[in-house]
Amino acid sequence: KDLIQTILFGYKWLWIGDRFIHPEKAAFFSPINAAPYLYTVPQDLLVFDNLLKIFGVRSSFGTSDFISVLQQMNADCAESCQLTPAQVELAVNIVQIISDDVMKLNDVEIYAPSLNGKIFIATKMTFDDAPWLSKNLPSDGTIIFTHPKISSAVAEKIGCKSFRSTLLDKNKDVDFGANVLHQSFSQTESITRRLKNILDFYPEGISQLFELIQNADDANASIVR
Repeated sequence: KDLIQTILFGYKWLWIGDRFIHPEKAAFFSPINAAPYLYTVPQDLLVFDNLLKIFGVRSSFGTSDFISVLQQMNADCAESCQLTPAQVELAVNIVQIISDDVMKLNDVEIYAPSLNGKIFIATKMTFDDAPWLSKNLPSDGTIIFTHPKISSAVAEKIGCKSFRSTLLDKNKDVDFGANVLHQSFSQTESITRRLKNILDFYPEGISQLFELIQNADDANASIVR
């Protein structure tokens, strides 16, 4: 056994139906189809499960494996950061999976797909929790929004910033175009004055009602007046 392991070490020798792969890229179970980065052992090889385990095939993939896939996607697309539609779908699914394991996400570089199908490090991205405001932003790349299939709760878990918190950031100015500028406020400004000034920048219509309902939902309120 030791001799065979030594001979096979570093080689792609495990046949999974259409190609040979490294055994560490295979597992007996995976919650998603992560090919061509990770593979599930084909049904016809399950009879050799004991042998495959000896040679490095695991029962299932862990959070670190899926994070590595996102990192590999980022490396593969180089400077363009552009993902294919299939890669975007896979990246969204992976982000959903790893967000359930928050304890293992600290001090780890996590990448996620953006609104326009590119991949960026999560800490530089923003999730859109105020779409009635973001639709007025010019597309200049200043704010990188997460893919719409990634929920706000999931995006927050992987380290993305809230768009609404960005608007309130005392160190952030957001250009809404058409000579409208939301300026940051100093620490000495009262909260009521700050909120009044922010509301002044809302477009006419029902946007303020949306914000009121969203704030009430965030506070777990049962009545809005």
